[in-house]
Amino acid sequence: MLGDDLISYVGRRDVQQAMHPEIHAELEFGYDQSMQSTAAEMLDQIRIFGAHQQEWREVDADIVAARDQYARIDTPGAAELQKAASFEVAACDAMWQGEWPRALELIRQILDALRGGRAPQRYAALWHYLGYCLAQRIANQADNAEMRAAATKFMATPTPPLAGPRGCPNWPPPRRRRLPPRNRRPWICSINRPCRACSPTR
Repeated sequence: MLGDDLISYVGRRDVQQAMHPEIHAELEFGYDQSMQSTAAEMLDQIRIFGAHQQEWREVDADIVAARDQYARIDTPGAAELQKAASFEVAACDAMWQGEWPRALELIRQILDALRGGRAPQRYAALWHYLGYCLAQRIANQADNAEMRAAATKFMATPTPPLAGPRGCPNWPPPRRRRLPPRNRRPWICSINRPCRACSPTR
């Protein structure tokens, strides 16, 4: 995830709230500086950051002080996703090794871990699909009626409808202040190419 996708992702409030308070403070500082500085001023700030001398230490102290106003808030579904993570790694390893029955059992444990909230259910749909594929594969190899029934069950499990155009319950993201078009200046957002947010053509 690079370029504009990365900028859009870290600019979301729910993503920032889930970060460590100091990282949250750094992002807020960077956003404020990019909106209030000219291209020449931004290049000078990059020079100060690269030198890491007294000028930067003063700025860094402000960022550290600002972190106290932020508290980390887990996003909905974070606990379920964390609980499922170890099973996901084991399931991927089992599939890679061709251990289909073991992978199928691990997928069942993943789906058990993801139960409990609406937020992780769209992600759980992926594992329902993988469970269907594995159960169907085992059924075809051994002509196993029980596995065919299991495959049908995986595909029959409903998932919540999408909550927005991108399937995100927080879409659209909150609008943030922007400078008037005449005051925007190109910045080195994407390797010497102005990004869509600060391009003078917009």
